[in-house]
Amino acid sequence: MRDRHIEPPVFAPGFRMSVFDCVVLAVGLLGVVAWRTLDEPRLLVVSYVTGTFFLYCNVFRIRRTPELMWAGVFTVLASCSSLIGQPTWYFTIGAAITLSVLLIGLEMFHPSYHGILWRKVNPKLEKGWKEHHADQ
Repeated sequence: MRDRHIEPPVFAPGFRMSVFDCVVLAVGLLGVVAWRTLDEPRLLVVSYVTGTFFLYCNVFRIRRTPELMWAGVFTVLASCSSLIGQPTWYFTIGAAITLSVLLIGLEMFHPSYHGILWRKVNPKLEKGWKEHHADQ
């Protein structure tokens, strides 16, 4: 068995972008272009979901639990909108946007918040991170 060298964690809050993120955004954009024959609300849904996950993962960097809560609510509403036509797509998108704003706002006050504006809303983050990772 080989001994693996594990790199220590790096403190890197704020906005982030990777090649994989660019690929996901490009695929989302291509999906919208390819599916432009769909009705307008569904195109908006594809764009919205891609954009929301970009905001959650790269800009605001919210925790996984709130992200999964949003995904669950959106999946239920979108499934109902698609399968039975109620609520309308516009309601589903409006409710999801409202939930997104609420979750991002709440996350910015969480002690582990490390997205954009982290220095203003969570100035103790770096000190706490260093204390937590001092043994590693």
